[in-house]
Amino acid sequence: MIVISLVGPSAAGKSTVVKHFADRVDTIEESYIELDRHELDSRWTLSKWNFMANWFNRILEKRQDGVSIVMTDRSPLCSAAYVVRGKEEYLNLALHSLDELTRLGVHCYPVLLTARLPVLLERTTRRLKAEPWRARYHEQDGDRAESVRNYFEERSAHWSHVVDTSELGVEQVCTRVESIMHESMGNHPS
Repeated sequence: MIVISLVGPSAAGKSTVVKHFADRVDTIEESYIELDRHELDSRWTLSKWNFMANWFNRILEKRQDGVSIVMTDRSPLCSAAYVVRGKEEYLNLALHSLDELTRLGVHCYPVLLTARLPVLLERTTRRLKAEPWRARYHEQDGDRAESVRNYFEERSAHWSHVVDTSELGVEQVCTRVESIMHESMGNHPS
């Protein structure tokens, strides 16, 4: 099974791309918000463990169902960017767990969608006007947005591909992601 995981900072375009592909491949949209019934602070490690367990469970269910390709909005590798303490420890555990998935025949390709910081902040401002309830996830915090973006930029070795969405329209981003998806499928024919 192939997993194309769109990773990156908030407002980079991950959810938009996943929705674009929803009618063509199995998708797992961002579930963090759905998991928020416990009302955990999104900066806490516990909230990320909750997300991580759910993500792996959903991937394993897709594998059990015989799905050949899945596109996800986020992955456990994203979660380390948002915790206050223990980023590297969390990242290493996520990488180890993804390695274990590979041993089960699940090949994950984390694709970084990113943008320049002013673009991300402008997109976030627009999104928070349309969805003010998202403020509880600290998306309006410019320092945090910069820290998260830097986390992804500084760990480029972990991403199979990088797509800067700053100057691209949705169709252009989706075309690039589709190309990456086909390349990944060619690396692991079913």
